[in-house]
Amino acid sequence: MDKVVVVEDVVKVYTIGDMGVTALRGVSLEVFKGELAIVMGPSGSGKTTLLNLIAGLDKPSSGSIYVFGHDLTRLGETELNNLRLHRIGVVFQFLNLISRLTARENIELPMMVAGKSSEYIRNRVEELASKLGIEDKLDKMVEDLSGGEQQRVAIAAALANDPELVLADEPTAELDSENIKKVLSLFKELTEAGKTVIINTHDPRVAREGDRVFLLEDGVLQGIYRPRELTSEVESSKTISEYISKRLEELREERERLIEEFRKGGIGPEEFIKRYNRIKTLEEVFRDEFRVRG
Repeated sequence: MDKVVVVEDVVKVYTIGDMGVTALRGVSLEVFKGELAIVMGPSGSGKTTLLNLIAGLDKPSSGSIYVFGHDLTRLGETELNNLRLHRIGVVFQFLNLISRLTARENIELPMMVAGKSSEYIRNRVEELASKLGIEDKLDKMVEDLSGGEQQRVAIAAALANDPELVLADEPTAELDSENIKKVLSLFKELTEAGKTVIINTHDPRVAREGDRVFLLEDGVLQGIYRPRELTSEVESSKTISEYISKRLEELREERERLIEEFRKGGIGPEEFIKRYNRIKTLEEVFRDEFRVRG
């Protein structure tokens, strides 16, 4: 089986003033062609750092990262930019859309840079918009779209040049259940066609659809498991259960902070309801997942 991504003993230390903050501590993993791989872990676990390194947007402090056989630490900026333009699609956590362009223009832009024909661009935009349910949003300014609509535009832009490797950082965080299914269906369609997808997520609904889940915590790879073929090893099951219990506790604490912020007038009722319902939904999903594991 072809290895698309190989991460070897990667350490990443960020220097902040006189201090060093270690985001990754000797992480090693491999992701194969046609695989839907999930990186799961709490906030601050190093997920985004890992994805940025695989995308060649940053360099490790030590260790090696190979993508399509290329050692990213040895490539120059021009080579890395070409790799991202033609072979790697990145869905950033904060989307990186141009707010004063329309949704259509944001999706067209990477194809224009890659020199695609006008006919290809038009057909590709329509194809992706249909699959993501944003056909009626294409001519709206990005700044006028909802968070979930912007997220789907960002996914379409990342897929515009038909990349062989897709890196997606929390691509469903703003989506409802119906649109999560659409996005996951599209990602699975890509892997069935031989593409490779790596997703960072907190959401067990997303993790369940992966071929393998890499459990990351405090910059350390804690374990790897297959959602549909759970290992019978006690230690692996214990790790997963402990992680889900920890996430439930974090969500309870987040809910209490949110209530306190609302009571103090820090946020309005509309924002409070939106954020409260998101937390409640995630709690229900994690409780369901915990019952399955238990």
